[in-house]
Amino acid sequence: RFNGTSWVNETQNGGVTGTTGLGTVTSQLVTSFSPFTFGSKSNLVNPLPIELTNFSATCNETHVSVNWTTASELNNNYFTLEKSEDAVNWKLLGQISGSGNSVSTKQYSYQDNLKSSDITYYRLSQVDTDGAKKTYSIINTDCSIKTVNQMLLYPNPSNKEVFLDLSLVQGYGEGTIKIIDYLGRVCFEQKLQLSKGFSNIKMMLNLPTGLYNVLLFSDKVSLPATELVIN
Repeated sequence: RFNGTSWVNETQNGGVTGTTGLGTVTSQLVTSFSPFTFGSKSNLVNPLPIELTNFSATCNETHVSVNWTTASELNNNYFTLEKSEDAVNWKLLGQISGSGNSVSTKQYSYQDNLKSSDITYYRLSQVDTDGAKKTYSIINTDCSIKTVNQMLLYPNPSNKEVFLDLSLVQGYGEGTIKIIDYLGRVCFEQKLQLSKGFSNIKMMLNLPTGLYNVLLFSDKVSLPATELVIN
């Protein structure tokens, strides 16, 4: 039970009743409403320490803004943010304090003042209060000056998680991503802001195996279709 500050293990009274997958658990009496969840004391089966919902980097005139968002946190001590020019050799940029325990949305940001004109990679890790560490997917940004709009999909082929890198010479307002199958049916659609510069979009897809076309457009711009293979 979350007591407003931390998660507290409540003693189980009466055991679990009912059929497999459906039953009841009776715990201690509480005098006010608070969130409950099921869990284990085992470090092998405990849920992830944070629920990361966004991790992105955006080029600005003088710096790169790195932002990430969590939906919940459990015993989160701090984050580390690293930077690399080749995704192999990493340099620590900074250590950012976490929120400990939280069931609400938390937003974090870091300003990298050493902006490069080449592709730069960023890596985010999270460290528990007990020292356990988890590293998340790598993102990249390209702050070189572009004269044409560019869109890159990866990995391609993919099975579920797809990233889309956008480099736009100007802002085009609200746009739309559509994924269309070989019969012309729209299988995926998402709205997004088409801002000037570089941005990275993560898409979680649940599509059958096959060949698809990815379209990106707004009232002011339309980028060439890109093929995406789902395996």
